Amino acid sequence: MKIKERQMDYQQVIALPREKHHPPKRPSMFFRTFLKTVSAPELRKVGFTLTEEGMEKLGKDEPALFLMNHSSFIDLKIASVILWPRPFNIICTSDGFVGKAPLMRAIGCIPTRKFLTDVTASEALRSSRGRSAASQRENSSPT
Repeated sequence: MKIKERQMDYQQVIALPREKHHPPKRPSMFFRTFLKTVSAPELRKVGFTLTEEGMEKLGKDEPALFLMNHSSFIDLKIASVILWPRPFNIICTSDGFVGKAPLMRAIGCIPTRKFLTDVTASEALRSSRGRSAASQRENSSPT
């Protein structure tokens, strides 16, 4: 898919209509397993290794924030392998959503706008965390 480019100054960019906010999705076990299955061989091929430190302190269902220092889809592949089966959401730039927004949302990606303060991304994280905590309380309540 070809992306159209336009020259605009900062004020014109700020004045653009915002895309409708979609709450982040909690990725299904199917997508988490699928991502791990397709990502693991490639990571092995390039010699990816990891060292876990202190992960035992993190509860299995406890919310967590993992910060990754790459700016490519390799983050998604790494996260799918090292965090499996834990559900996770990943922040990525909105240009990664061009032509594949439904798939990106289904695997738990949250879009953010480049070069601008994006309050919607932090709100999405907050709502995702709140929804996780609420579902944990529902699952742990005696019936």
